[in-house]
Amino acid sequence: MKTRGSSLVLFYMQWIVLLLLFSSCKRDVSITQPEPLEPDRKLVIHSVPAYCAVYINNRNSGFFTADTLFRLEKTDTLVTLKYQYYRDSVFVVHVPDEGLVELFIDFTKNPAMWGNLNCTAKPVTCSIIRDGMMMSEKTPYIMRNLLPGKYTLTYQAPNCREATNTFIVRSGQTTNGFMALEDTSVWVSYTRANSGIPENRVICAIVDDHDVKWFGTPGSGLVRYDEKKWTVYNMANSGIMSNRIQCIEKDRSGNLWMGTDCGLCKFDGTNFYRFTKSMNTIPDDYVTTLKMDKSGILWVGTLNGFVRFDGNTWKKTKWDMHDDAAWVTGFAFTQSNRIYLATMAGVLRMKDDTTYIAHSWYMDSTMTISRAMNAIAVGSDDILWAGSLNARMLLGGLFCFDGTIWKNDFSGLPDHNINCIFIDDNNEKYIGTENGLIRFSDYYADKKIYNVYNTNLKSNSIHCVVKDSNGNVWVGTYDGGIVKYKTKSDR
Repeated sequence: MKTRGSSLVLFYMQWIVLLLLFSSCKRDVSITQPEPLEPDRKLVIHSVPAYCAVYINNRNSGFFTADTLFRLEKTDTLVTLKYQYYRDSVFVVHVPDEGLVELFIDFTKNPAMWGNLNCTAKPVTCSIIRDGMMMSEKTPYIMRNLLPGKYTLTYQAPNCREATNTFIVRSGQTTNGFMALEDTSVWVSYTRANSGIPENRVICAIVDDHDVKWFGTPGSGLVRYDEKKWTVYNMANSGIMSNRIQCIEKDRSGNLWMGTDCGLCKFDGTNFYRFTKSMNTIPDDYVTTLKMDKSGILWVGTLNGFVRFDGNTWKKTKWDMHDDAAWVTGFAFTQSNRIYLATMAGVLRMKDDTTYIAHSWYMDSTMTISRAMNAIAVGSDDILWAGSLNARMLLGGLFCFDGTIWKNDFSGLPDHNINCIFIDDNNEKYIGTENGLIRFSDYYADKKIYNVYNTNLKSNSIHCVVKDSNGNVWVGTYDGGIVKYKTKSDR
């Protein structure tokens, strides 16, 4: 019985193995039908302008005209072409199976793609230059049927600074091309944006015997302007000793003298020469003011007194004043041979030309006006004018002295910080303040105040004023560049 049972078990096991083998073989040789391949539809689009972005069924394909697009999903394909400033071009393309379709789209021929540019200006009538080409038309004028893109326009008009700007024209739109030209009939501004000055801070100026204008900046050196070309002298391109030019003066030989924070510098048109405290020439390297007297002697003021130079010898003056009086900010010489000094402690008068300084305080300690003098000048009538800064909780102001009486009842000042005083040959006074420029012959009869609201001044911080041989007044500001004031045109 055991033998028979074992035989039956073996028999059934053999059948199971055969069935498994048969099943495995059947799977190995089974065959399924392959999926049909997607028809290869191709599309090529050429365009004007070229390199339009191609969108397929509202999706960015990543291709541009005239790339070849492969394996389009549908027979009818929604195509969108995009190009900057142009209106989108949308159309449906039928590409047959295994077919190739080539298209040519010219945006520029489609009037719906064009735009307009409305050219208007102040003043109303200006010449128009488009992309460097002078046009026969003048403003106001509408340029019609322009292709989308950028157009550079320049407007020109008499007694105005030309204006240039770039405008964008888009499909189906009219772009506003308005520009306001700066009126230069009376005031002409010079800034970093429209001229060759290296920065907009100008703190001193002078006009030489050839009518060349020289300007000092607090950080970019010396600037020369002959009304044709701007030339900059700095530590990187010349032998100038500092880029901070605090004062400028000229001598009879045509040399230019500059006071800096590093000493005194002379420029003969070619070379720069240095004079410093270590050379035993000046009392301090921080030079604050320079003035040439009628004898040709150069007076040099510093933070620690002053010195005189006659071209050969440096003549020092004994100085026994306190610190504020040692800070000299200006010199003035009257027709009656009086010599005045502006200091941070008030106005001083030299008693004689030796060593003794007799200080003539025009105000006592009970007065509530600042004695921090920052500017001084004498008119052709021998009247002395001085201006002070706000200091020690006291307001600055404007003062005048006729040799006997001091006056300071000048109400209506735009600001109490007086930065500079310039008096021309006609005894016209120009007072630079932190809030505009004052001009007058008689303060209460013909005073005028100029600022950013009624002129082309770009800043109300006036730091220097000079006048050229043509009667033009040049005004240096602390953060608005330079302005030329055509006084003969201001009638």
